[in-house]
Amino acid sequence: MFGLTNDELEFLKKCNDEIRILIDNKNLDELQTEIAWYLTSEDCMYYDEDGENWYTKKGKYIQSLYDKIIDWKYSTEK
Repeated sequence: MFGLTNDELEFLKKCNDEIRILIDNKNLDELQTEIAWYLTSEDCMYYDEDGENWYTKKGKYIQSLYDKIIDWKYSTEK
């Protein structure tokens, strides 16, 4: 679903309840928005001593899943 494997979907569901509900309801548009918001959380991002923000290892993985969803969405719209 959404171009992701079952393992990838299960990983996202564990991030927060809102993402889990949106996946279970197959609500792609709101899922994209929720993942984008989640990527800015402390789970996914940190700030270095210069004040620049960087993704954590988890954030990088979630960003890659987000990119897969976007690629899948646009490949199915053709």
